[in-house]
Amino acid sequence: MAKSRNSKDMNRFLIAEEEIDDYEETWRHTYNQEQSLMDAVREGHTDTAIELSHLMDNDSGRLSTNELEHWKKVAIIGISLCSRAAIEGGLPPKDAFRISGYYIRRTDHFSDSESMLTLRDDAIRDLTNLVSDGIKSRQYSIYTRQCMDYIEKHYREKIYLDEIAELLGISPSYLSRLFKSETGENIQDYLVRIRVDRAANLLRFSDESLSRIAQYVNFPSQSYFGQAFKKLRGITPAAFRKQYQSIDWTP
Repeated sequence: MAKSRNSKDMNRFLIAEEEIDDYEETWRHTYNQEQSLMDAVREGHTDTAIELSHLMDNDSGRLSTNELEHWKKVAIIGISLCSRAAIEGGLPPKDAFRISGYYIRRTDHFSDSESMLTLRDDAIRDLTNLVSDGIKSRQYSIYTRQCMDYIEKHYREKIYLDEIAELLGISPSYLSRLFKSETGENIQDYLVRIRVDRAANLLRFSDESLSRIAQYVNFPSQSYFGQAFKKLRGITPAAFRKQYQSIDWTP
């Protein structure tokens, strides 16, 4: 009986959808956008992935008669698609599922569509950036990869070029030249970027003060932290927190 009732409901839905003007063309267009979005994630193109997700928002069909439920489903579908694409792009499945699971659970805490889509964009950004990092790391020499690994593990400490070079068994000048030629930035700039990235996560997901965050990621002063953050992110730490932090964050 249930199966028969479901079949009738499905038939009524399909008939109603067929009556919508340009039904087939609309969904073909949306499908192509979806494939382009997944390609962008697989290839680590973050800005393109975000832009495509915004285009799809305007073209997707209605997923619920309730406005908020519609956008919640749009967000969940987008996160799930990008998680799958990130795995295909080389991100370990456990990392992709951990990130997508976190963001999907967060959709239960929002009551407006704008916050829901911002959350979706954050998930796409995190997944695609990790794919991009993986692609880049596979292109680097073992010395550059090891240098990056050391910085990412010890960014809260004082880091000296001589110490890293000694650990790797090469000269500081060679390591400096190699890192610059392969990454396009010097080691100090890379260190600052890692510290800014870690600080950005703390600004979004904690209520620690700016001075405490600056100290935690080992910037010498809050003013230097602010200057470095604005240079790399185009916005001050305080403005970034106001823009991205969820009002219902709990430790």
